Amino acid sequence: MSTISIPVRCISVIIGLCLYGMKCDDHLQPEKIDTIPCESELFCDGRFLHAIQLSGMFSDSKEFVDRPLRVDANVVINEFTRLMGRDKKIVPQNLIPQMKNLVDSYFLPVGSDVEEASLLDWQEDVPLVRRLRDRHLRNWAAELHGKWKEFGRKTGQSVIDHPHRHSLIALPYPFISPGEVTGRFREQHYWDAYWIIHGLLISGMNQTARGMILNFASLVDRFGYVPIGNRVYYQNRPQMPILAVMVRLYWSHNVHDAEALIKETLPAIEREYDYWMTFRAVDITTADGRKFTLNRYKGSVTKPRPESYREDLETARSLRNRSLPGVEDKLFANIAAASASGWEFSSRWLDGPDKALSELRAEDIVPVDLNAMMCLTEEHMATFYKLAGVDSKSTAYMTKASQRGDAIQAVLWNDAIKMWRDYDLRTRKHRKGFYLSSITPLFASCGSRTLDLMDTHFLRDLLASRDIKKALSYPGGMPVSFVDSRDACHSCQWDFPNMWPTMQLMLIEAVARNSEMREEAANWAQNLINAIHGGYMRHGLMFQNYNVNQSGYYGRGGEYVVQSGYAATNGAILRLLELFPNILHDGNNNEILDKDEKQDLDDHPRPQPHAQPSINENNNGLASSDQPAIDTGETFQFLAQMHTVDPMGSDHSQDKVLEHDKRQHDQRSDNAHYESPLPSKRVRDNPGNNVGCVIAARFMYTASILLILVIIHDFY
Repeated sequence: MSTISIPVRCISVIIGLCLYGMKCDDHLQPEKIDTIPCESELFCDGRFLHAIQLSGMFSDSKEFVDRPLRVDANVVINEFTRLMGRDKKIVPQNLIPQMKNLVDSYFLPVGSDVEEASLLDWQEDVPLVRRLRDRHLRNWAAELHGKWKEFGRKTGQSVIDHPHRHSLIALPYPFISPGEVTGRFREQHYWDAYWIIHGLLISGMNQTARGMILNFASLVDRFGYVPIGNRVYYQNRPQMPILAVMVRLYWSHNVHDAEALIKETLPAIEREYDYWMTFRAVDITTADGRKFTLNRYKGSVTKPRPESYREDLETARSLRNRSLPGVEDKLFANIAAASASGWEFSSRWLDGPDKALSELRAEDIVPVDLNAMMCLTEEHMATFYKLAGVDSKSTAYMTKASQRGDAIQAVLWNDAIKMWRDYDLRTRKHRKGFYLSSITPLFASCGSRTLDLMDTHFLRDLLASRDIKKALSYPGGMPVSFVDSRDACHSCQWDFPNMWPTMQLMLIEAVARNSEMREEAANWAQNLINAIHGGYMRHGLMFQNYNVNQSGYYGRGGEYVVQSGYAATNGAILRLLELFPNILHDGNNNEILDKDEKQDLDDHPRPQPHAQPSINENNNGLASSDQPAIDTGETFQFLAQMHTVDPMGSDHSQDKVLEHDKRQHDQRSDNAHYESPLPSKRVRDNPGNNVGCVIAARFMYTASILLILVIIHDFY
């Protein structure tokens, strides 16, 4: 027998095995799957999706995955296998006609899974219109109010009867779609809906707003979080949690059933919050040794996004070291994380304006806006539990909000430039460059326990910063960034020269809360009104984003063309008019009426949509429907030969394509009550270099295995 006793050896083995499995430097490896995966072979993953998306039949990948099935999926898979065999992944050119026929035979037209909804709470008269002094703005507000009827949608009955034939996830209540029925987005989206709900409440459409909030609660019931939108291919990309913020907005409008809505949605709000603190939390230690917990985005997939399948594969083609294990998977995870942020895409997630999209690092970045909204959620939850009479939870969430405010100031605030900055987990430093998302703590009023963000002295210092001064210097509004990334990243629409009215409104609304700064905020609001109203008078349309260099002109697209008839912009403008009803005026006409003067809303003709001027600066479109397929087994050889088309060539027609139906769904659908199988334990990330710890742990593990062999040898 060896001189080393068996008990000592056994203890050594236990220690080694424990070291191997334990956390390193307080780092817990997250669960491999922390979202609900989509299992659809047609809409999310599989050989059929791969072949169709690379066939060139659809210029936009989203168009295919939004088409409902006429039959069950197995029928389509069997027919596809009969045509293609069991190995081919690319449709040969000679099979393109048959494949087009297969798609047309077994799939319904895009948009046929939603129906027009009668919004019964829409009324002709809206108080805001009567409050506005300027006649032209009164007419404009009335027209925007009228557009809610054009955007009203509800889940089609076929989605409820045959859910597996659709990428659309059934929602129990009617909703407002983000854009025109002929546009790209026909589902209910999460982040945009905040501004839509705000506009609905201003328009007095409380029940439609309430229904949209309950739709999001139903998605939390099903997944434990709210995805980007109610599509199965979105379901593994949780978006910033703002359900509590929406409910608080509803309550702030003094709606009679607001407290009932709070009680009904509070379990979903808490469950959503718990998800983010379980799967998206990260611990950060500052230079002075203080530890804070903040949140970030993560990608839970390692495959192309189904709605941008070909585009993601094209991005992956430019990867360096693409053949190395995990390199492509990491890119797709970062793409998913950036997509979940709503900023898809932006130089914000890159290391410079010359970096390509294939160098995304969204998972490594702690975003200012995400954490500001988490802080606001914690504050609202404290309020809701106070109303519910649960004082212990109210106190706990108020403490969490205070702690997050401290964390935001300690980790994300840069006192030298008087501005917040995203934090880089890899470099452990602030990210360079200003993004309009940096001002979100002001919107959320999320200060530290020693700092009131509405303090006039603090606000004046911040507004005198180089970032804000430069952002306010453009004629068409405040750009979302100062980085023109078009040369290296043609998909980066969240960059200069683009302006999102919703983002600028966040700063205006925040500063307007301070009575001493309200006049300055009103001036910014007037500049924004001049741009958006001027564009509306010129084109007859509202847009998703605008060009800051040309007041009133739409901005540039990214993966898709700029969306028109944009409901979130409509809601943001209604809110802007509500903020300053007696100050704002039509900058083009400068004709202000007395407050009490009555005007006929019909004396200002509705502008008709006009054709958009051609913009050729960003030819990032994809293959047209007649693009021939390449008979090859190599995906990237095929992608390399695909041509581009002008993305601005799409039709902006507002013609309706859905049949009118007055049926209302007043109950949550049966398939909206699945329990999330996600584990409930805390999974916290602590970034840092854990290589030494991992090596030591694996060394101990190896030594333990050797000790086991010695024990076995001695025993026998």
